[in-house]
Amino acid sequence: MFLTEKSFNHIIDTINMLGIEADKIIITGSVALCAYGLKREFNDVDIIVINPTRGSWSDFLSEYGEKDTESTYERVKVGKAGLEIDILKDNYVALDPVVSIGMGFSQEYYLDRLENIIAAKHGCNRQKDMNDFSEMISTITNLCE
Repeated sequence: MFLTEKSFNHIIDTINMLGIEADKIIITGSVALCAYGLKREFNDVDIIVINPTRGSWSDFLSEYGEKDTESTYERVKVGKAGLEIDILKDNYVALDPVVSIGMGFSQEYYLDRLENIIAAKHGCNRQKDMNDFSEMISTITNLCE
């Protein structure tokens, strides 16, 4: 899926419908790379929720299923409004995200820092992440020419 203003607003609306209460909700992964202009398309939406309220996260887990304990983060996969959303829970405040996205909701949304996304993709070392690096290098090379 291509990231357009309409699809980005749909992503934010869908995340907002989930009703997660947290200190921060950070959009990361391929959607953030598309927003930075380093990737053309995304297949899913990755978000990090920082310090979600205990009741909010418990309610969320009971509604959408069990957490995935195979990764470092607590993670829940949600299919909603035509989107696959991976929600990662984090209990600390990392480096501040670069961009606060003011969308008029009570919850603020942020775009993850590029260095955090790259570090996470290096850590996963999946083929799809290697493909993302190739696409980013190609995009940057074309910009420099």
